[in-house]
Amino acid sequence: MELSTIQAPFGAKPNATVDIKQLLEQYNKNPEIWKKAFSFLAEATIETVDGRYELQGNEVFALVSHAEAKPKENTRYETHNKYIDIQYVVAGEEIMGITTIDQLTETESYIPERDITFFNGEAGNYQTATPTEYFVFFPWDAHRPSIRTKNGGLVKKVVMKIAVQP
Repeated sequence: MELSTIQAPFGAKPNATVDIKQLLEQYNKNPEIWKKAFSFLAEATIETVDGRYELQGNEVFALVSHAEAKPKENTRYETHNKYIDIQYVVAGEEIMGITTIDQLTETESYIPERDITFFNGEAGNYQTATPTEYFVFFPWDAHRPSIRTKNGGLVKKVVMKIAVQP
């Protein structure tokens, strides 16, 4: 697969923080689930109903939400063990914090039924998420989504969950 494939079919490109080498490696291990994920993202609009969309059982599914982004102090860093996140803002904008786990303090141990661990810390690279780019977070990527921008407002967002391939 080439880099152009991961920009199609929905026109957004990976944010500069995305580990392209790892993205291509995971994509090539199971291209069918990644194609399903990108196809769903291509069809998502502001009218897409909030909820969970099963695309291929627990291998790939989408979580769609429409909500206000939060003040930074009301957000936490998180990681996932079993799933890779693709986070894409369909409408509106929010800030995403990205850092490594060694820069943070674990505040809530791994919750297996939610596949999540929470952390606190102020380190990080903060990027504004808009419909022109998407973010990919691997299990070792601590991310702090849903931070309000100066403009505030509602954010329509899709989080694709893609099972990590060994």
